[in-house]
Amino acid sequence: VKVWDMRDRTLVDDQEAHDGPISKVAFSPDGLFLATAMNDIKVWKWKEKAAEPLHIWPGHAAGTHDLAFNKNGDLLASGGRDGLIRVHSLNSEKQEFTLNAHQLFVTSVAFNRDGDRLASAGREGDMHVWDLKERRRLFTVHGHSGAVWDLAYMPPDGSRLVSAGQDFQVRVWDAKAGQEARALPFRAAE
Repeated sequence: VKVWDMRDRTLVDDQEAHDGPISKVAFSPDGLFLATAMNDIKVWKWKEKAAEPLHIWPGHAAGTHDLAFNKNGDLLASGGRDGLIRVHSLNSEKQEFTLNAHQLFVTSVAFNRDGDRLASAGREGDMHVWDLKERRRLFTVHGHSGAVWDLAYMPPDGSRLVSAGQDFQVRVWDAKAGQEARALPFRAAE
């Protein structure tokens, strides 16, 4: 894993995190932790530049595809090629729960600003919004023809989701009602 300072474009850290190709990295919002994924998931105390990971959790069958921290940096969600979402607690050091999320692999996961909802996108083209307290799906949206490659909650209030799909479209969704707000007038990069 190489970490760069984007202001002066210098390398600030370079370490071997896994013994093979890394599929995803994510910083916690406060910058204290760095999560890395290959077949397993590791969480590092980034600020201390720890040589050993703080946590090591099993990954997903056939690989972990995405990672996301909640706003407080105490929960880490992972989405895998097995169609599952796993939510881990940095405080309890264990997996809190698993969601059987998608028919095909999970392409993207994102927490909302309050951390009570998690959005997920899948290779089959579905996007789901989950209530994390009740651990249930609130709604599903469809709008892309083909896979949804990425999604994110829009700041500042997180009332909208943005998605980019295999169809090269970028779409904006009402994150509470699950209805499309608009398709943006440009194409996602190929």
